[in-house]
Amino acid sequence: METEKQHQLPFLNISIQNSNSQLITSVYRKPTHTDQYLHYHSSYHPQIKRAIISTLARRAKSICSPSHLQQELDHLKTTFISLNGYPRQLMETTIKSTLQHQDRTRPKPEAPPSLLTSPMWDPSRLLKKTARIDTTFSSGRTLKTLLKSNGKGSCNITPNPTGCVYKLECNCGDTYIGETGRPIATRIKEHKTSVNKSD
Repeated sequence: METEKQHQLPFLNISIQNSNSQLITSVYRKPTHTDQYLHYHSSYHPQIKRAIISTLARRAKSICSPSHLQQELDHLKTTFISLNGYPRQLMETTIKSTLQHQDRTRPKPEAPPSLLTSPMWDPSRLLKKTARIDTTFSSGRTLKTLLKSNGKGSCNITPNPTGCVYKLECNCGDTYIGETGRPIATRIKEHKTSVNKSD
């Protein structure tokens, strides 16, 4: 498990710095990261090479605090030009067009109504009248939904959330923290299979 060192804490691909009670974020790279990407002279379509630059520029824009964005972009330029053979002009134009495209204001989709669960009454009319909030009412589980026709309770369903961060502790004493957008039971099953195969 990662702990804060010198006021910095890495979380996934983000480095979070605690500076005077203010959180500053930047891109985190593991100590073993080599900055080696697809070389410019490799036999791949030029669009793939531009896509790599665009992806990393978008990542920098979405992760870095404004004070650290230029430092990250300079790092990308140095990395791709010096270590991976990319032309400076290609780097400059691709990063510039990517950031300009991301800065364009897009019309926000209309927010879906809030979902409220109330065991007794429907508050949507009151919320609409007093606070102008559109809501959708759901009564949640009732006795009818919990009991089967024979009068016995339904079997206990194990929660299987999606889109979560999870922590696994190994028999060897190590800890693994991961993130998944799929059902957690599926991801844990994959981990168990990987352990059994010694991957």
